[in-house]
Amino acid sequence: MGRRSLSDYCESTDRTFIFLHNFRAGGNALYDTFLIHSPCFIFKLGTAGQIYNGMAEFIAAAKEKQAKFFFGHFAYGVHTFIETPSSYITNIRNPTNRLISGLGWKKPEESLEGWLARSTETDNGMTRRLAGIGEKHQGANDFEHYNFIENEKVEFSFKVDESVFEAARNNLINNIYHVYLSEFMEECHVLLEDRLGVFPIISLRSWGRNSASHNAKAEELRPEVIETIKESNIYDQRLYDIAKSIIEKELEIQTDDFWERVRIRRILKNTLGRAAAPRDAKDVLHSVAEGMQRLHFMGMYREILGIVDLCARDPEFSESFRDILEKIAMKLCPRDVIIDFKERQVSTPVFLFGNP
Repeated sequence: MGRRSLSDYCESTDRTFIFLHNFRAGGNALYDTFLIHSPCFIFKLGTAGQIYNGMAEFIAAAKEKQAKFFFGHFAYGVHTFIETPSSYITNIRNPTNRLISGLGWKKPEESLEGWLARSTETDNGMTRRLAGIGEKHQGANDFEHYNFIENEKVEFSFKVDESVFEAARNNLINNIYHVYLSEFMEECHVLLEDRLGVFPIISLRSWGRNSASHNAKAEELRPEVIETIKESNIYDQRLYDIAKSIIEKELEIQTDDFWERVRIRRILKNTLGRAAAPRDAKDVLHSVAEGMQRLHFMGMYREILGIVDLCARDPEFSESFRDILEKIAMKLCPRDVIIDFKERQVSTPVFLFGNP
């Protein structure tokens, strides 16, 4: 069977995907990407636009089968609320780098030790999430720390120990369908595309998303600060090492075709990523058109049409902007490829090239 769009995949599958979103590990960029590709099948726990979705809304949406992708700072175990078969996806990052990137959340008058003790997220937060220890959302500003596996509350000061780590390790190895590792994002995208049998999953807005909003100041990167963060997250480091080993073993067996697609993604990242920054509209159009031209030289016609399709579904791009890209694509792509692309679009939310 040939590849299809992510939206078509969601339309045809009974499977539900739960994205366990770890803070400061590229999750918002991934949410943006999936949202653009399959907007009719996404639910986000927390704030999505002007709407706040709490745990009650998640349970209702799960029971009513309103979504195929559930994104949020869930903990492992929320699949028990979903009646359909479900699979977990998560994002993992080197814990020291993850927390350094989140130092901007620390209040000016707050000590490092106080900041690290204020949230369980800074104390082996990834291990907690994969083991099933998370925050149960009651309302916009009301959280309970909850063991989703045992279905009971836990104390805020609950400490991670070897048994908790072992539960997280077991879930990572045996119960997580796909892992995104921050330093292998393009590779992990291609791995997921192959697993699902879908066309490239890309977004013009995903690169650089949320990358600078909480950057640490230079004085916060003293050696003793970094050492304190490391000491507070030894279980997360062990979990990260396992995840990295899993991804590296998968990458060792990939073919030249796989690495060519990764190379193309990196070209798109370097070229189209410039369009993600708020700049003059003409500069953005130039960056996108340049990326399409590069794909044309490589004979990647379907990817060219995919970019136009993404822009058509993204409300941040104006109608005139999309019209210009469509005209460029029609000049770059053979007619038979455009016709085939139209025929495969029948179930997507937005239609291009004269479809009704």
